[in-house]
Amino acid sequence: RPPRSTLFPYTPLFRSQWLAPATPDTRSSGIRLPGPSAPDGKTTDGAAATQPERSSAARADAERSLRDYLRVRARLELMRADTWAVEEWKAAADLVNQGDRGFGQRRFADSARLYAQALQVLQRVESERDARLVAALSTAQGALGKNQEKIAIENFRLALAIDPDNQAAEQGLQ
Repeated sequence: RPPRSTLFPYTPLFRSQWLAPATPDTRSSGIRLPGPSAPDGKTTDGAAATQPERSSAARADAERSLRDYLRVRARLELMRADTWAVEEWKAAADLVNQGDRGFGQRRFADSARLYAQALQVLQRVESERDARLVAALSTAQGALGKNQEKIAIENFRLALAIDPDNQAAEQGLQ
């Protein structure tokens, strides 16, 4: 597992150098600036949240969603999901690419939504892994019973892509 800093190498730098803490401020002018945002978009002192505060919260949400997506993707890469869940893998990648474009255009809320959708696609792939393995083996065994060798071989290979150590799939290919 890569260290956290390699996932978003510039995020800590950005936060520490460019984002000031959102605390009430009464500088020498005596004007009270709005405090930190509450979940309803208001600040803790009752004033409406400013656009930069909402933008930084949306950016943080987008970064969090992308980080979660990358973690699940890394787990699935180790399982070689890109070979046995090709359509879902491509769909998730397309959603992330759209999110990246939105992030570059400072549409952080849209990016967070797209990253979260991509995460859901990959989480579904991860949760359905065992069911896909059982279905591939079942289809392969059924095809063997009907003398459909080509279908059987395809499904045994799919089962091996899902689980490279699966003995039933290895025996089916022999």
